[in-house]
Amino acid sequence: MYYDFWEKNPCKFIFCGSNGYIDPNTFIVRFDGLGHFYNFPGWISLVQISRQDDSLVYCTLGNRILFKSTNGGIRWNTISNFNALSLNPFNDNVLFASEMISNGMRNLFKTTDGGLTKILVDSIPTYDEHSDILFYDKDSNYIYRVAYYYLQDRDVY
Repeated sequence: MYYDFWEKNPCKFIFCGSNGYIDPNTFIVRFDGLGHFYNFPGWISLVQISRQDDSLVYCTLGNRILFKSTNGGIRWNTISNFNALSLNPFNDNVLFASEMISNGMRNLFKTTDGGLTKILVDSIPTYDEHSDILFYDKDSNYIYRVAYYYLQDRDVY
């Protein structure tokens, strides 16, 4: 389950998740009950509110489709095939994605136009069974990635 807050207020939330295990269906719910986004097959791997424009919200469905809402998550539009995993807190057109390149290996990609195009920014691959954590530099020229993934008998950073 993923969530974010408007105005850093836990009473003003948006959250998403999946119902079911074998054939899951997604849901996104706002704190006020507006804009339910239900019954898309798959799962959601991101929901984030822009820090510059709180009516702009992004979500990623099924690790491949980027959706965008310009009215606070009430209505959604498909943007592209971009597996967004993080929205830059200083620029709401910059998102990062972890995308499959081959045999369970993933590279880090970036978009500077809200998901319409993408460029490779880190060609050091991580495995499918990983958790990427991104840290943003305030001037947005740098991003730091920490990847944690599992191998058969040990943890690797």
